[in-house]
Amino acid sequence: MLTLVTAWYRVNNKFKRNEYRMWMDNLLTNTDNYNVVLFTNTETYDEVKKYECNSVHIIIKEFEEFHCAKYDWINNHKKNDTLNHKSRYNTDYRLNMVWNEKVTFVHDVYTRQIFNAEYYCWCDIGYFRNERFPLHLWPKQRKLSSIMKNRIYYCQVISQQKLNEMFRYYFSKDSIIKKELSPNQVSIAGGFFLTHKDNIEWWFEEYYKILDIYYDNNWLVKDDQMIIFTAFINNMKNFSLITSRIGDPWFAFRDFLLK
Repeated sequence: MLTLVTAWYRVNNKFKRNEYRMWMDNLLTNTDNYNVVLFTNTETYDEVKKYECNSVHIIIKEFEEFHCAKYDWINNHKKNDTLNHKSRYNTDYRLNMVWNEKVTFVHDVYTRQIFNAEYYCWCDIGYFRNERFPLHLWPKQRKLSSIMKNRIYYCQVISQQKLNEMFRYYFSKDSIIKKELSPNQVSIAGGFFLTHKDNIEWWFEEYYKILDIYYDNNWLVKDDQMIIFTAFINNMKNFSLITSRIGDPWFAFRDFLLK
């Protein structure tokens, strides 16, 4: 069975809280075919404790306990004009912390062996926004078992031609990106990733190695998508990208694991 890892923290997000509450209710009450580990903090625990059951496990983790708390997110956010108070989103710097803690959240669940799963995914708590989506049938076990066990699956949201152009522009033979990514780059969605348990340790180490490089160079970390894309162009053999032909390309895993 799939172990789905997600999180809920009360920070300034891109959407209204009542929308998130509706979406999380959908995700956390249809757990027939997956188990959930949800990270939160003491401030928000009361909002999610009602979901605790045999298939939903809650872990309290404060922001200062995050693996990525060692980075200077406050000053990074000051220059993050795409998402800070200068933008239409006016998000909280802590939202970026949550985004960049996703790989750690999955790693924590794997190392604790809470549900002792073979497959793990990160899933944003607002990933399933359509109440009519048949979550009680998702994911199909035969589809889950068919994924390549040596790959990490993400969602590609641009054309292959555009992705190839970005690859040629940013790729470095030294396996270290040499050019700072544009904050406007769009390539790989960060809201969901899926992998076999054997890849989690490598992905944890690789992700934060790249995040170290960004901070060492004083580059803007607009969001986790920048780190994911950097990892992809330097480690393509470790990743598989899926696309959607029928729905929103940012949410392709909904249909990918239902067929």
